[in-house]
Amino acid sequence: MSALDKLGEPASAAVLVGDSRTDMEVSVATGVLGIGFANKQGKSEVLRSAGAAVIVAGPDGMALLVDAMGLIH
Repeated sequence: MSALDKLGEPASAAVLVGDSRTDMEVSVATGVLGIGFANKQGKSEVLRSAGAAVIVAGPDGMALLVDAMGLIH
């Protein structure tokens, strides 16, 4: 049983933030929105090709995304 199952939440209620191809492959396989964190040169293309729905670059990009999603009040 997955953590989302235990919480009674669908995959659409979650996001997976990751910086590797494997992270994005897991997000695709589980139906969770994959946010690729491109923390190194060339990572954007790797993450995108692995299924990332959104790519952010660096901490500033992540902060902007979190703010835009309204995750911090």
